Amino acid sequence: MTHQESSSTETAPRFDRWGRFTILAIMASVVGLWGVGLLEGIPCVFQDCTGLPCPFCGGTRAFATLAAGRPAESLAWHPLIIPGALVTIFAAAVLTFELLCNREVVSMVWWNRLFGSWVMLLFVFGIFRIAATLFTKG
Repeated sequence: MTHQESSSTETAPRFDRWGRFTILAIMASVVGLWGVGLLEGIPCVFQDCTGLPCPFCGGTRAFATLAAGRPAESLAWHPLIIPGALVTIFAAAVLTFELLCNREVVSMVWWNRLFGSWVMLLFVFGIFRIAATLFTKG
């Protein structure tokens, strides 16, 4: 089997150089917007429509207090921001290394599992947060 045949049987596509760069640019933009305060005070559409907190409610304040060096207060606002920040730092480091070395360190399958797990964790957290709100109101 030749190299061309083996590469055509790969099950997971690779990030190309521009894909890695784009992801890093998006991450840096979001952190930059948070840092200058442009994302603070944006109303939550879900909460405005339903009166219930969404899985992300409190995330901006939690990130701001974490960035200010107050992790306990950050946990009070949103308990998933600290693990999210750690995952983001890890992802940024790996993507930067991959971009600089032009080689894949972590496969797309692994990134998909990591992202899928994070979304599922937020979803479960959101369900518990909504249930807690409903039971304390009634």
